[in-house]
Amino acid sequence: MKKVLIGALTVLAVSSAPVWANGGAEEGDSPVKISTYHAIDVPEDDAVVLAIEEAVGIDLDISTTSHGQYWDSLDLRIAAGDFPDVYKIRDEDTYALLYEDGLIENISALAEEMGAENLLAHLQRPTQEKYADANGNFYRIPNWGGAMEHAMYVRQDWLDQLGLELPKTYDDFRDMLQAFVDADLDGTNTEGFVVDNWWLIHVRMAFTGYNTWKVDGGNVEYELVSDGYKDYLKYIAGLYQDGLIDPEFFTYNLQAVSDKFVSGQAGVTFKNGSEGTFNELQKPLKQNFPNAKLGAIVPFPEGPAGAYKWGNNSFSYAQVVINSALPEAKKRKIVEFLDYMVSPEGIALGIYGIEGIHHDVVDGKIVPNQDVMDQEWGGGVHVLGDLIFYGSRIEKIQNPIIRKNLDFAETNALITPIFEPTTDEALDLKAKLKEVYKSYRAKFMVGELDVDEGWDEYIEAMEAVGLSRYIEIIRESL
Repeated sequence: MKKVLIGALTVLAVSSAPVWANGGAEEGDSPVKISTYHAIDVPEDDAVVLAIEEAVGIDLDISTTSHGQYWDSLDLRIAAGDFPDVYKIRDEDTYALLYEDGLIENISALAEEMGAENLLAHLQRPTQEKYADANGNFYRIPNWGGAMEHAMYVRQDWLDQLGLELPKTYDDFRDMLQAFVDADLDGTNTEGFVVDNWWLIHVRMAFTGYNTWKVDGGNVEYELVSDGYKDYLKYIAGLYQDGLIDPEFFTYNLQAVSDKFVSGQAGVTFKNGSEGTFNELQKPLKQNFPNAKLGAIVPFPEGPAGAYKWGNNSFSYAQVVINSALPEAKKRKIVEFLDYMVSPEGIALGIYGIEGIHHDVVDGKIVPNQDVMDQEWGGGVHVLGDLIFYGSRIEKIQNPIIRKNLDFAETNALITPIFEPTTDEALDLKAKLKEVYKSYRAKFMVGELDVDEGWDEYIEAMEAVGLSRYIEIIRESL
């Protein structure tokens, strides 16, 4: 990015800087240009990026796409061989492809060679070892963030006006939605519940009681053919039939969900459980309805299996990889950059930004300039602040509603106990099963096919593309 002179950055943590952090680029040296890819637009004169560039001696070439398009766009770039220097991946299939084709770097080996102590310490966080290869090497750096903090937001003012308490069970939840629809307190023909279909996975957990796989000794159960999953489908189909869930939930993106919620067309939605997201919903909601009050349903309602929510494996939202085709000097510079971002200085910079711009220090305490953060970052933390330490969002939480939701997630988020194998056979079977599952899920949820009448047909379709063999592969991998 374009360089400008920046004043001294206030360090908000006890110094534990990497050995190279005091120097950045040597005087007369050109900063090393590093390309990276993100889902949030970053302006040329972004003060935090400039501070990072100055500290490490790099010039970040940041290309962006919209939040909802990042993963699909990344898949297209990978298929075309258009690899950024450093970027985030998410799913095991992508990792397997990059790893097996030698397209990503052994980051932990470089970090050990360089003495990148902050990065090596990051790899020792709980459950990180699951992301190492069979030899204990990390070709991807997990974006560690603790429990998944997704929240179930609710119009608290509607609950108050109707004299309702937060729902304790999913039967109560349905009754609450019915009351919202019947009362239509904002006069907007509310549909009760607006959601992108993926987020319904949180409801699913309360009906099945486990995330994807249940392992009990040598016995392995697959959630998507379980009785609990069948009951979950019937529950969602019931909401759809009774007009209590927005009928477009299979086509919505995250922005469309937000727009409908803040316009009074729904009383409940799922979104990220961050202070930034809370503010993003609350501000336009109160602009549209000055007496509106945003709340959250915590704990999540209890289903037949308990009060649970979905959790991402090993508390990692994504993983950072480095393009292995780069010159050695550039790869080392990227490791230096990553090490800085998980140093106390880098973490503090990502959370609180620049003193005098994003925060002030009053009586030794940090006072965020929240309006500036909301405007520049969309709330939460800086886009590079959660590059490989998503937990920076957690450290910043002050909102009691968001904190309570996080506390619930840390005890009741269900995480799949295994990583699924990435052999060619396993990946082929997984893709075929996913295609069948998604097709029938849609038919069941919108009432095109009755769940009870069509269940045997669904199981037979799954068996026809290799369900039993895939379960056997999982069992053999344990």
